[in-house]
Amino acid sequence: MKKYTSLGELLKDFRDLNNISQADLAAKFDVDIRTISRWEKNETLLKPDKEEEMATITFIPYQVIRNLNAPVSIPIYYD
Repeated sequence: MKKYTSLGELLKDFRDLNNISQADLAAKFDVDIRTISRWEKNETLLKPDKEEEMATITFIPYQVIRNLNAPVSIPIYYD
């Protein structure tokens, strides 16, 4: 179990675990690849509709995504 302090860190680990490129993930979300890069660098937060979409696409629980996608994220343990 790993402690995540940001959504970007979780997204990077998800992509590495599933061998998905930023371009592939961008296509699933129907966003530009630069958006995925910004999410992973924690430069921008996801919009609320993308939080639900992320839970559906990645099977990461919505509450985990919600806690990490806040202006002041709530660290969470997840594996």
